[in-house]
Amino acid sequence: LEGHALQVGDAVSLLPRALPMQPRRFSVKDRYRFTQEVVLEASRGPQWHMLDRRAKRQLLGATYTVTTHCDRMGYRLGSEASLPALPGVISEGLGVGAVQLPNDGQPIVLMRDHQTMGGYPKPLVLLPAAVDVLAQCQPGCLVRFALLSSGESARRYLQYQQRLQKMPWEYV
Repeated sequence: LEGHALQVGDAVSLLPRALPMQPRRFSVKDRYRFTQEVVLEASRGPQWHMLDRRAKRQLLGATYTVTTHCDRMGYRLGSEASLPALPGVISEGLGVGAVQLPNDGQPIVLMRDHQTMGGYPKPLVLLPAAVDVLAQCQPGCLVRFALLSSGESARRYLQYQQRLQKMPWEYV
């Protein structure tokens, strides 16, 4: 500051914002209301075909627990019954909400700060709203997957985008 290191009592002046920001607020109705079990809506992932009928029923019918291994990169889910190990796939780009199935058969859901490449099969992809809901879950929370048709997934995705466009934001 003016040629010397900041010291206690120094004041740093800030320039006015180049663009004014309009205050916006989230409505209480936009908060997710948790129930005993959270349903995560998903669409078929790129490796859905790798699961046999039994494994598909098991993946969609099981109730999973959010483990303590959860952060902004991914949420590891646990269940008493593991899905069968699948062969790996050639590493490929990953997207938010991809549900990876590592060799232990316990799903990992990729969150907003996920890695960019991965080689585990991805039988499901969560819809963006479901990723938002999962991000609010704490370890011990119970979750399960609900598979939507591709048409319904596209419809819900558009609704989500429209809702974001209309949502009031506030920066404080």
